[in-house]
Formats: sequence, structure tokens, C-alpha cells
Amino acid sequence: MKKISGLYIVVLCLLGPAQLVAQTTHVKLQLKWWHQFQFAGYYAATIKGFYKDNGLKVTIIPGDAKHAPTTEVLKGNADFGITGSDLLVNHSKGMPVTALAAIFQHSPYVLISPKEKNINSPSDLVGKKIMGDEEQGWVQIKALALKNNIPLNSFQLLKHTWNNNDLLNGYADVMTGYSSVEVFQLQQKGIEVNTIIPQQYGIDFYGDVIFSLNKTVTNKPGLTEKFLKASFKGWEYALKNPNEIATYILTLPGVKERGITREQLLFEAREMEKLILPNLIEIGHMSEPRWQDILTLYKSLGMIPKTHELNEFVYRYKENSVQIVLQWGVYILGVIFIVILLLALYSISLKKAVTSRTLALENEILQRKKHEASLVKVSKELQLSNDELQQFAYLTSHNLRAPATNISTLIKLFNKEELSDKNKDYLCKLEITSSALNEMLDDLNEILSVRKEEQHDVEILQFHQMLQKVEQSISEKIEQHGLVINADFSKAPEVTGTVKILHNTLLNLLTNAIKYKKPGTIPEVYIRTDETKEFIILSVSDKGIGINLLKHGNKIFNLYQRFHNNPDGKGLGLYLVKTQLE
Repeated sequence: MKKISGLYIVVLCLLGPAQLVAQTTHVKLQLKWWHQFQFAGYYAATIKGFYKDNGLKVTIIPGDAKHAPTTEVLKGNADFGITGSDLLVNHSKGMPVTALAAIFQHSPYVLISPKEKNINSPSDLVGKKIMGDEEQGWVQIKALALKNNIPLNSFQLLKHTWNNNDLLNGYADVMTGYSSVEVFQLQQKGIEVNTIIPQQYGIDFYGDVIFSLNKTVTNKPGLTEKFLKASFKGWEYALKNPNEIATYILTLPGVKERGITREQLLFEAREMEKLILPNLIEIGHMSEPRWQDILTLYKSLGMIPKTHELNEFVYRYKENSVQIVLQWGVYILGVIFIVILLLALYSISLKKAVTSRTLALENEILQRKKHEASLVKVSKELQLSNDELQQFAYLTSHNLRAPATNISTLIKLFNKEELSDKNKDYLCKLEITSSALNEMLDDLNEILSVRKEEQHDVEILQFHQMLQKVEQSISEKIEQHGLVINADFSKAPEVTGTVKILHNTLLNLLTNAIKYKKPGTIPEVYIRTDETKEFIILSVSDKGIGINLLKHGNKIFNLYQRFHNNPDGKGLGLYLVKTQLE
């Protein structure tokens, strides 16, 4: 539109000066929490005059535990509010709310616990006390638990005190918080923490969603668009000028009183940029397909009725009358200009060029829409791949293997007879530590080799033949312990798969039957197959010491999970079997 800006001037003049008189509209914005860098964009839009340029005077109201944004907006105490993706749950309960924009493309909510609690995954939450709030992260806790088949009554939910010390004094084992705020505050105190990130377990929600009432969007479309336009501009400025905005935030009421420092604010700014993704996605962007995915997840977890739809939930901009007149004026003048040009030139070639270009533009628009949908899918796939790479990359390194080997070699060069008793003791401890380090690296390399394993030839495998090969490979162990194997493959004698994976599966389960047999008994294992419309089912059971499923059922296939004191067990076997089969 910049090429025909002169046409705007013509239309504006025709509308008359009355249309150009600036009017100031007073607006209230309810934040979801106290003043901090989390809301930097709105502060920037205020102090840099972006709201004023759009005819708005915005009052920014800080939040607290007693003033939930949805409640304040529903009461009419604010025109706009900031909340999370749990707004969709409010919508399903009949609240007339509309999501206008999403500042965070990924939710900043995480579950935080002291490192010594050893809470590393959702399954570790069973039996724990979790500090949360219905308006601040509780929906994600519930979704995370249900997604991982953890009963909600298996842990205790405590009212959030918003005091980090309550996580340290034993009041709670875990608390909800922002990855950009509470994690840094605890680390500043010298406290090491573990975080459970819901996104890594399939709970990927929007964060800090701007919302309003349906009637605000319907009755004041111009106001809504002006507020969003100025807010987005404020966010762009804040992310490019974090030091300036941090200086301003430190002057706001209650900030210094809470002990907030410039260092904390700048850390928050850096962490938020990873969630906002301004270099990849337009600030405030949200799509109806992704909201539909979030709705589907809520439905599958029983948190929203199956019949609920997104009706009037996702914002679509409706132009006001002045903007419609402006656009129609531009279109009409453009058509007149084209008609005059065509009559003057009267060129068939020009007609063909215009037609060709129009078709090309329509095709480009269609392709862009397809690309946007595919980008959403690719983004999810890339995120999952990236999560796994980040999780395992730091565990294994070619740089660590060489020093570990060198240490073992150097230890062997020592002449123990020439050492004092004290130094012999030290050398013995070094040997034990070196051996443990090499064992750990072996485990990690085995895990990575399974995850990165190339595809093997797929073929039809006979269960009976595969079992015979496994028996031959461990024949000495079978004979030594007298293992009795009962096999029945009559219902499904064969399966399409790879030799290595099926061999490893049978080998691991048979050796487990020997390793975890009941003392003083002969180990016995039962193997059978069955078939359904979709799957070949291989069932293996034994008469060993067993596992308490009520206590450990959700950890059986997790990494390094040991349920007995058997010295031969590392907690790797079942994890590797599950990973290979998947």
C-alpha cells in the first residue's frame, strides 16, 4: 500500500476533517502478576507513546493472588487481561471470553523442586506435596498428570503461597513457577533445583494470552485492534532494548520492595525471548489449528466436555466502518486507474501479464497457507527432536571417553608394592571410581546407539527359531541355573520385524527371569504370542521375585529404575527394549 499512499490522502479529504479528530479512549489492562519483565511490552508501549499514538490511555493494573485476570475482566474491572491457555477451560464453562493474541509461543510454567528431592519426571510426583494455584499453573499440572497416567489423588495439591522459602522449609516438595523467574531466584540463593518442563511431555500450551470479553471484540473492534497493534509494537521495542525497560521497571511500585534486581530482570528478558521467538514468529501470533490441538488434548484428558467447540474463542479482526470506507476508496480509485491505463495502452499482452500475475499471486497465497499448516507440524516435530538431543547430548561426549580411558591406563601403571598403605588405599579408590566412570560411559553409549540405530532389514521372523537362537547364546546360563522355558507360539507363529530387536527383546526378558529368580527355586518363564487386528502380542512372565506394580508400575520402563538390590541390575534392560520396539 505504500506505493499508492497518495490515494489515502484523497479519501481522507473526502471524508471530512471530523473523521481525523483524535479521541483518547481510557483502557484498563489487568496483568496476571506483579510488575516484572514478563509485562515489558505493555510498559514500553506506555512510556514510548505507542498507546497514545493510537488514541489510547492505558492503565496497567498489577495482579496478585487475590485478583485473577479472568475474574477482573468478567467483573468489568478491566477491559483486557493477561492469562494462560487455561482460558480455554474458562470458555468451556460458559465464560464469554475471547483469546486475542499469544505473547509466549510456549508456556513458561515449570514444576520446580530442590535437587536433593530427586524429582526428575512426572512419575516422581506420586506421593508429593505440590504447591500450585487454580489461576496460575494448576491446569497444566493436571494435564501433565493425566497425560502420564498419574491419578490426581496420588499427590497433594497445596495453595500457592508465592514464597520460595516454603519450598525449602518442607511445606511443599514441588511448586509451579516461571522458568524465567523463580528458577533464577532460587539459584541466586545457591540452591540447585530440578525442573519438569510440561512441553517435553506433550503439554505444549500458549503462554501469557491477551484476552477480553466477547462483547468488547464485537462492539469495539477498532479499540481491540488499536490496543493489540500498540502492544505488539511495545513488545518489539522492549525485546530490543531490555536495559532501558529494566531501568523503568525498577521504578514501579513494589518492585524493589520484593528484592527484584536488574540482574533478575535481564535474566528474565533472555529466558522470555526463548519463549516468544520474535526472530521466527510474529509477536502475538496464534493460530486456530493450534488452539484446536490444545482443545483436543483437554478433551482427551477429560478437562473439557467432548462436545465443546472454539466458537467465538479465537479472535478474528473485524474492520470498523472508517477502515472499510478507506479500503473501498482505495480499491475504487485503483480500478479507475487500471481501466484508464488499459484503455490508453489497449495492449493484449498487458492483459495476459495481469492475468498471469493474478494467478501467480493466488497460487502464492494458497501455498503460504499450506506452508503455515505444515510449519506448525514441522515445528512440533523439530521441538521433540531438539528436546531429545538436548537431553542426551550433555550425557555423552567423545571428549570424555578418552580421558576416562587414560585414567584407567595410568592407574594400571602404578607399582602397588612401592606405595605406602595410605597411597594404596587412595589408588584402590581411584580404581573403583575409574571403573564406575567407564561403566557409566558404556551405559550411555548403549542408550545412544539404540536411539540412533540405523534401520535393519525387515523380514518375517519365526518366534520359535528366534527363541532357539537366544537359548543357544545363553546356553551356559540356562544350564547353570536350570531355567525352564514354556513357549506357545501357536496363535501367532511369526511377525514382521528385525532380527536384532526381537533377539534383544527375548534375550533381556529371559536373562531377567534368571537374574531375579526367587532364592532357592528353579527359575521358570512362560512365553506366548497372540494376534489382534492391529498387533502381534508377545507376552512374557516368570516366577521370579516380581515388582510392586502399585508402587513402581509407572516407572518400569524408565531409565535407571531398579526395584531390587540385585548387584547385576543396572535399570537399563527394559528401557532399551521399550526404546527399540518403539
